[in-house]
Amino acid sequence: MMNNAKTLLYAFLITTSPLLSSCQKPTSLEILSGASSACDKAKISPQLLLQLINEESPWSKETLFELFQHADLMATIEFIAIGRHDVDISADEKIANQAALNMLAQGEMSALCNLKVLTISNCTINAGHMEILQQLRLQNLAICACDGDFWKSHFPATIIELILCDCNLSMVPSQIFDLPLQRLSLSNNNPLAFPGRRPTQAKMLMLTLEELDLRDCGLTRLPACVGWLQKLQKLFLCRNPRLPRFTQLYNTNQQRVTLQWGYDFD
Repeated sequence: MMNNAKTLLYAFLITTSPLLSSCQKPTSLEILSGASSACDKAKISPQLLLQLINEESPWSKETLFELFQHADLMATIEFIAIGRHDVDISADEKIANQAALNMLAQGEMSALCNLKVLTISNCTINAGHMEILQQLRLQNLAICACDGDFWKSHFPATIIELILCDCNLSMVPSQIFDLPLQRLSLSNNNPLAFPGRRPTQAKMLMLTLEELDLRDCGLTRLPACVGWLQKLQKLFLCRNPRLPRFTQLYNTNQQRVTLQWGYDFD
């Protein structure tokens, strides 16, 4: 079905846009720009365009600019990825990533009412960015290889999956214990300190978390807070060479936790 939609879309654009008259496959940005100039929404619906736009990851500043010209498209977007996950990234790419993040933050947040998944990589994220993100009803938020003081701010209250990977965190942000997370990754923050004193009242995270990723966190012993998690089902512990290996762990409901000492993360 998706391939048929693409074929119809490409055929229409090739016949209406001189820039796409060759057999070269158009990019999502070219398709969106072509639709804007063609002004033929009867033949190209927002749903068909969105199928192609959502395939573009990471999203560039140019793509976001085009999208902000189409309020009807923005309202249907469920996934945005800004930045690249490469370890080695050029200064120009970081500048482009930052520009895309800033443009997203300056956009009309009400137009992103259906945005569920947001990935931000290789950017500087500050408290202002986080205040904007709190307006969204995100379910999945990934912040990878980013710096800034974002970790001091509140995260969107609706997220159920949070990834804070390679962000030079030295301490687990205390506010994440108030989130209804089912999956949390804190990998590649080495060394990472954990709260040692159990809260007097059960926090939301203690009641909901099912998967915890602590790969490469400089662990020398299992953090005490792991024992507070009632629904924990899977724990990732590889790349902590000073952590003694153990084979059994049970959550507070006496259910056995699957321990992952290997490198796969499903």
